[in-house]
Amino acid sequence: MILQDFDALIALLSGIGIVILLIAAAIGLLLYSISLKIALGMVDASDKEFGTVFITAILSYLVSYVPCVGCFISVYFINSRHGISYGKGILAYILAGLLPVIALTVVMFAFGLSGELLALLGL
Repeated sequence: MILQDFDALIALLSGIGIVILLIAAAIGLLLYSISLKIALGMVDASDKEFGTVFITAILSYLVSYVPCVGCFISVYFINSRHGISYGKGILAYILAGLLPVIALTVVMFAFGLSGELLALLGL
């Protein structure tokens, strides 16, 4: 009887874990698309509507798992979908990765959590 209840608990928790994982992936995709939109604004892209940026973020998110060439394919998607050069595409890709880190650092220093940030960085 106890073993059956334990199996039901494991099944419930694994289902909740999958839902939490999907929600975390959706939030991460949304944050990446917002930072990519800001980065495309910084490099003066011609097409930077949120819908096209969101589709670019989905494509970039999917191909980033391809070993060795995923980042190059992501840059190709960014520059072909938004009408910018390869240099600006690389800059937008790097800025889209750095903007959340910079924002987190500013927020942590604003709330006085600089010691935790330094401990997180191992300094």
